Amino acid sequence: MRILLKFVFIATLSVTFAEKDCSIADSFQAISCRLRASEFAGTFDKLDETDSEKMSEFRKSCKSIDNCMDEIGHCIQDEQATKGLNAIKSFCSIMNFLSTEMTDCDEQWNQEESECYASWNPFQNDKDLREGNDVEGVCGKFFGRNDCLKQEIVDTCGSRDWEKFKNYFLELNDAVKQCDFYGTI
Repeated sequence: MRILLKFVFIATLSVTFAEKDCSIADSFQAISCRLRASEFAGTFDKLDETDSEKMSEFRKSCKSIDNCMDEIGHCIQDEQATKGLNAIKSFCSIMNFLSTEMTDCDEQWNQEESECYASWNPFQNDKDLREGNDVEGVCGKFFGRNDCLKQEIVDTCGSRDWEKFKNYFLELNDAVKQCDFYGTI
């Protein structure tokens, strides 16, 4: 999954800030944010969640990007830029969750080399839901084909970790609210 997340992140680095309707101060702040995004790429490239020092550096970069969104988010007019920055924020959130709440399970799960885990793409699910692409089909495979992630996490880590994982990803964004998971997961 880390490889997939890295690929998605690299795709978002092409994000540009549209500075229309921004003040001169906002324009300078946008330049600073571009530099922060470049720094983020550096910490991302060296990301190793088993190394607490590198994870600390990564979290600082995530916080820095978050601060940028707070400071100049109001003047970003480009939809692609907004999507890219939101993808970075989601990536930070997911990595933080996996490296704090799911550490032991994630290590065990990575060793399993499961096809279900390797083919699962939470970012594509999110994109498809936001674009209204086959909502029923996307919802039906949100946690892998035939909800295979549930079985794998329960078997590998236990039902408690599955509940944490499921709840985290269901609360991650509003797009998931289109799905009716009642009685299925």
